[in-house]
Amino acid sequence: MRSKNPKILVTGSAGFMGSHLYDRLFAAGYEVYGVDDLSGGFMENVSQKKFFTKLDLRDRVKTNDYINKL
Repeated sequence: MRSKNPKILVTGSAGFMGSHLYDRLFAAGYEVYGVDDLSGGFMENVSQKKFFTKLDLRDRVKTNDYINKL
């Protein structure tokens, strides 16, 4: 059974494009989760985001754990 609001993971959500994508998807009613390692993004871009996690996707164990908790 699908949830009413599908979950979407936006990587790089602290960057310019990722933050705008996150906002658009959230406004469209999706349950959006954002991750970024903040190597090129900025926390100012995520201040309003409900589900944000600082995460380096190169860390396979932490990434796998994060995705499994969604």
